[in-house]
Amino acid sequence: EQMEMRVAAGGSCFNRSCRIYAPLYRQAAILAMTSHTPKLLAALREGKSRPLPWPAEALWRCFDLAYDDLERAFVKFADDPSRAGRPFILAGHSQGTLHLVRLLQEQVEN
Repeated sequence: EQMEMRVAAGGSCFNRSCRIYAPLYRQAAILAMTSHTPKLLAALREGKSRPLPWPAEALWRCFDLAYDDLERAFVKFADDPSRAGRPFILAGHSQGTLHLVRLLQEQVEN
């Protein structure tokens, strides 16, 4: 119920212009989100996982799990024949924005 209220409030700016499709997904914990900084990312890419209290692979698994949920929802949405040819916009906030950028790179650009 609380999640539905957050989605309704977050998407309310679009209420008069379009239908809102906001899939639920398993999000990474807040600690994983706050650790997702440019400096940390650079260290992780170099294989240095010491800035985190857990292995870097665990952080990536958290984000991959969340992204997989969103990717499946987007593919289902995009492949729905009733939506064929209809325009759509993609919007995200916080963690959703990180996944949205990846979705654009992997699904839309390719």
